[in-house]
Amino acid sequence: MQTIESGGLEFVIENRIFGKDGGPALRVFGNVDGESVQVLRFDCFRDDPHYHYAPTGKNEMHHLEKGADNMGWSIEQ
Repeated sequence: MQTIESGGLEFVIENRIFGKDGGPALRVFGNVDGESVQVLRFDCFRDDPHYHYAPTGKNEMHHLEKGADNMGWSIEQ
């Protein structure tokens, strides 16, 4: 796991395994009402790449194109 701080945000890069799927993940934390809160998580999994948008605690999941450069796309966002 690697953590990078920039522009008031904290970026955590790690490898995640979820059942038989997994791959690199990029988690983005920001300050919400004085607390460090995960606002985005990009799961660049082999079989089901997706990202989560959750600044208000509501976990919205959006699927990404399988086989694309999802980590590159995630970093660009």
